[in-house]
Amino acid sequence: MKNRGVVCGQTLDKFITAGYSRAQVLEVLLGVAFKTLSNYTNHIIHAPLDTAFQAEAWEEPAQCSSRQCA
Repeated sequence: MKNRGVVCGQTLDKFITAGYSRAQVLEVLLGVAFKTLSNYTNHIIHAPLDTAFQAEAWEEPAQCSSRQCA
């Protein structure tokens, strides 16, 4: 977000040097994009949390309102 989708060559080179491939760069990008779309969709339609994940449900801290802590 900070760079509006522009990945500098040095950052990409570090990723490749760490042992990853250019194809894996795309895999990371697609994973982030899919998760972002999924989160927006679930919040818009107010999808219920699966019962298997109820124990991990996030609750907003009492001292925060959505606008103050966002």
